[in-house]
Amino acid sequence: MLSSKEIEFLEYWEKNRHSQKTTAYRLRRGLPFSLLFITPVLVTIVLIYFASPDWYAKISGQISVSLPVILIAVFLFAFLFSLMRMQFQWEAYEQQYLEIKAKQAQHDIP
Repeated sequence: MLSSKEIEFLEYWEKNRHSQKTTAYRLRRGLPFSLLFITPVLVTIVLIYFASPDWYAKISGQISVSLPVILIAVFLFAFLFSLMRMQFQWEAYEQQYLEIKAKQAQHDIP
């Protein structure tokens, strides 16, 4: 027999599995966490860039013009991280769904 949580999950996933597979949904749900994930990186970059621009130029060997490239790379990382994280979560839910369906089919066979 299936527990009440498993039955609730089956109903939820059957209703929402196709809408959660879209890229727009993954970005909408994944970007807030990935932006939170990259916030310390952005704060560090901004503090170094504005608080000590001479130090930044000495360490990098270039002038501080590379900041836009660094910011683009950080935001690209956040974008890809959110997509991959939500893809992993979708696959985990799908695996759980298939396991519960197999369990249900096993108990339904006399």
